[in-house]
Amino acid sequence: SWCSQDDGGCRTRWSAVSDSLDWIGVNIYPYWNNVFSGDKPCNYYYEAAQRTMESHNVLMDLYSNIPVIVTEWGWPGAPDGQTIMGHANYVTGQQCSVCNNANQKKMVQDMIELNRKYQLPSNCFSAFREEWKGTGGVMSIETQWGICSGTPPYNCMNSPN
Repeated sequence: SWCSQDDGGCRTRWSAVSDSLDWIGVNIYPYWNNVFSGDKPCNYYYEAAQRTMESHNVLMDLYSNIPVIVTEWGWPGAPDGQTIMGHANYVTGQQCSVCNNANQKKMVQDMIELNRKYQLPSNCFSAFREEWKGTGGVMSIETQWGICSGTPPYNCMNSPN
């Protein structure tokens, strides 16, 4: 995780760059923190939206002079009726990421509600599940990020209310 304690993380302001920008875009994925960060607790799907917002708030405080927009966020699902146990954390060995359609829908709905509440723009990743992304077939986690699956007309079972 680029916001790890090992490298100063999000608390080090990069003013040489940020003072020349109109806005900052950041991709925040609690799922990937579960895999790569050894200094953060598990980010379960039911708290993933709140964790995303907390990371966003740290950056908004740090760069208060310009807009900080979450350009990508999300949680992977799984093929209908299945669950994929996400990657174990490389540092701690914890297994935190349970990926299925119900968990994905909960995270997406929670995040949209928070964005509406705080009137923040952001982009959910991704609209469509794309089998070409995965190296391990349809059970590869990279194929499962979309909230819609199939072929046109798409089945958007995990789209928010």
